[in-house]
Amino acid sequence: MTSKHNSWVLVTGSSRGIGAQTAIEHAKRGHNIIVHYNSNNAGANRVLATIVELGVQCEKVCFDLNSLPQDLDVKFPRLKDVSILVNNAGVASNEFLFRCSDGEIDRVLNSNIKGTIQLTREVCRHMSKRKHGVVVNVSSVVAQCGNPAQSVYSASKAALIGFTRSLALELARRDIRVNAVAPGWIETDMTATLSEAKREDVGDRIPLTRMGTPEDVAKAIAFLTSSDAAYITGQVINVNGGLYMG
Repeated sequence: MTSKHNSWVLVTGSSRGIGAQTAIEHAKRGHNIIVHYNSNNAGANRVLATIVELGVQCEKVCFDLNSLPQDLDVKFPRLKDVSILVNNAGVASNEFLFRCSDGEIDRVLNSNIKGTIQLTREVCRHMSKRKHGVVVNVSSVVAQCGNPAQSVYSASKAALIGFTRSLALELARRDIRVNAVAPGWIETDMTATLSEAKREDVGDRIPLTRMGTPEDVAKAIAFLTSSDAAYITGQVINVNGGLYMG
């Protein structure tokens, strides 16, 4: 298969899990892909190899959302070609608030919010010049209903929803759509450490009776970035099997 698109899709945190599957899903649809990673070079290489086999162009970039390079455009000139940005990268925190250090709070908020906002600002500058683009932010079900021992993480994911809705209003007249997905319990590295008892408890509360897969989320993201969603902006799509914790 040859690429159907001249522009590029950047998926942050795409060396594994939801991000990797999102990159692969877009490659299957003929998009050129930029695989982003911070430390998992081996994972990024595996995703890149899979995408190359699909017959589209693929590059990888490495930077830390906790501290974006000041000269991002110079170091990564391909950013100017990005027409679809999927802000998937993030870090979890499973600690009660009174036990959270300032360093832990900064780690979560800088990665999940500050870095995401800064990267989006840089990419959207180029999208605005072309007057076209799509941004999808990956939030979480806990942003909407909370979860014990995840107050900082939940706050960061809730902030992404506010960011999504406001940015959608800012950029609509430039034909840039901004949406979010809010995954529920998904089979990823983050949930792999759950105890069997916790997994059973979660499964019992999901109306569709199973945890989701990265593919479930990737397909929802790919819909939002496609022309089929051309009249959708400022929305949060829940991919949670019907689960609403409360």
